[in-house]
Amino acid sequence: MSVLRYFARNSLIRLVVFGVGIVAAFLITPHILRCLGTDTYGTWALISALLGYYLLLDCGMLQAVSQKSSAASAKNDPETVRRVFFTALCLGGAGCLLVLLAGATLAVFADRFAVPAEVDATTVAVSVFIFSAAAAVQILFRSANGLLIGAMRWTFLACVSMLRTVCGSGAVLLLLSESLSPSENLLRLALITSAQNSLEPLFLFIVARASLPASPRLSPFSVAKARELIGFGLPILIGQLGEVLRNRTQIYIVASLLGPAQVALFSIARQFISYMSDIMLNVFGILSPYFSRMQARGDDEGCRHSLLESLRLSYAVSCFIGLCLIQYGGLFLSRWLGPQFFAAREVLTPLALAGIIGFGEFPASGFLIGLGRHHILAVFSIAQGVLITLFSIPAAWQYGLAGVAWTACAVTLFFSLCLVP
Repeated sequence: MSVLRYFARNSLIRLVVFGVGIVAAFLITPHILRCLGTDTYGTWALISALLGYYLLLDCGMLQAVSQKSSAASAKNDPETVRRVFFTALCLGGAGCLLVLLAGATLAVFADRFAVPAEVDATTVAVSVFIFSAAAAVQILFRSANGLLIGAMRWTFLACVSMLRTVCGSGAVLLLLSESLSPSENLLRLALITSAQNSLEPLFLFIVARASLPASPRLSPFSVAKARELIGFGLPILIGQLGEVLRNRTQIYIVASLLGPAQVALFSIARQFISYMSDIMLNVFGILSPYFSRMQARGDDEGCRHSLLESLRLSYAVSCFIGLCLIQYGGLFLSRWLGPQFFAAREVLTPLALAGIIGFGEFPASGFLIGLGRHHILAVFSIAQGVLITLFSIPAAWQYGLAGVAWTACAVTLFFSLCLVP
C-alpha cells in the first residue's frame, strides 16, 4: 500500500472527527467563558495543563506498545503482542499510583494556583484531584490505546473519540449555567472532563483485551519485555519532557508574571495552534506503525520513498493552515469571543510561524519512532524546552505575551530546521 493510499484510507474519518471537535469547541468555549469568567477560565487552563505533566508518567508506553505490537503483527507473532500488552499494563499500574499521589499532593497546595477572588481554594483543590484521578485511569490503560494504534484501527479510534467529544460537549452545554457561581461551574467542568478522560480509555481497554487472540496459557509480566519497552519509551519520555517545557511551562510563566487574565488570552491563542497540530496529527501522525511494519518486512526502499512523499505533502498542508491562521486568526477571535481577544493575534502569529515548520516534520518523527531511531527527537525536544523556558521569563518581563510567543517561535524554528536534514 502506498503512503498516499494509506493517508486516504485512514485520515479522512480522523479529519471528520476533528471537524466535529472543532465545531464542538466553537460552541462550548464561549459558553465556558461566560459561565466561568475570564479569570476563572485562566485557573481552569492551569488545571487542564496538568494532563501534560501526568502523561509523562506513561514513560512512552503508548508509542512503545504501538511500535512493538505492530512489528510483531507484521511477523505474525501474536504471543509477542500479548506479552507486550500485559507487560505494559503492569507498568501502567505503577504510573497510575504515581499520578494519584501527585494529584493528592497538588490538591493540598491548590491555593498556589492562580485562584481568582470569586472561586474558593477548596473548589480548586477538589477539581484538581478529580482531574488527576481521571488522568490516573488514562495512564493505567495507555497500553490498550497503543495496541489499537499498532493494529492501525484508526477508524475505530476516531469514532470513539467523536462519541467522547459529542457527549462531553453536550454535557457542558447542559450542566454549566450563568446562573451558577464560577465555583460551581468550575467543579462541574472538572467532573465532565474527568468522566471523558476516564471512560474512553476504559472502553478502549475492554476492546483491546477482547481483540487479543486466545492463548492456552496466561501472558504474565515479562521482565525482559519490560526492559525492552522501557528502553524504547525512555527517549519518548525525554521528548515529552521537552514538549511539556515548550508548551506547558509558558502558561505558568504567564500566570506568574502577567496574571490570570493574560493566561486566558494566551490559552485561547495556543488553542488555535493546538487545532493546527491536531489537523496535522490526524493526517500525518499515523505513520509510526506503517513504518514499523515496512521495516519488519525489510522494505527499506519503501520506507525512504514514503518518507519523502509524506514530507512534501505535510509541508504543503502546514503552510496553508499556518498562513490562514496568521491572516485571519485575530479577526476570527474578535468576532467569536469578543473584540478584547483580537490582541491574541500577537501570540497567534509567531506560534503559527513555528507550527508551519514544526508540524510539517511530523512524518519524519513518525519515521524515526517507527524504526526505533528516535533518540535524536528526545535530544532536540529537551533542548528546545529548556531554552524556551529560560528565555521566556525575561521575554515576559520585557515584552509581555508577544515576547513569550516570539521566544517559542525562534527556538522552535531553529531546531525544526535542523531535524529533517
